[in-house]
Amino acid sequence: TTNDLGNFDGVVGDGNVYASAEDLLKWDQALYTNKLVKFETIKEAFMPGRLNNGKSFDYGFGWEIEAEGNIVSHTGTWVGFENYIERNLFNKSTLIILSSGSNDKAIEKIIEILYE
Repeated sequence: TTNDLGNFDGVVGDGNVYASAEDLLKWDQALYTNKLVKFETIKEAFMPGRLNNGKSFDYGFGWEIEAEGNIVSHTGTWVGFENYIERNLFNKSTLIILSSGSNDKAIEKIIEILYE
């Protein structure tokens, strides 16, 4: 048996979705085209959210937003996995980290090394 999907989870797509780094890079690059999502739609996904009181927060539709909207990222965790994708929309570079562990220390260290 596997330990990455519980019978009582009841949610489809938040776990038990498998992709390679190559698959994720293809998906990432397709987001710069109109193949998967219209430019207007993806641009909206990368806009900060706004609360009812008018306050803005740096989270779009599934994406954390940094560097004035130039960098968007998302984490993924599930039993036995810790993953991270970061898209630099300014220079179109992408960081993909896939880990078969439940500890995010490796991801934190990689990001620390890259941005020192």
